[in-house]
Amino acid sequence: MLKSRKIQKSEYRISSVKIPEAFEGTRIAVLADLHNADYGRVRQDLVKELRRAKPDFVVLAGDWI
Repeated sequence: MLKSRKIQKSEYRISSVKIPEAFEGTRIAVLADLHNADYGRVRQDLVKELRRAKPDFVVLAGDWI
């Protein structure tokens, strides 16, 4: 089993007339496929990246087992 401990960051700007104006500028961070692993230093880097991004919401997605 190949295990990557790298953090991959992507940013997207989404625009739609269906999104209420109240959500303008809302930032959402999605953490995915963490696989319930102990990341050590990478975990610290992940927390630093999240703090820098200043998301309004954090969503946990993907594989956790």
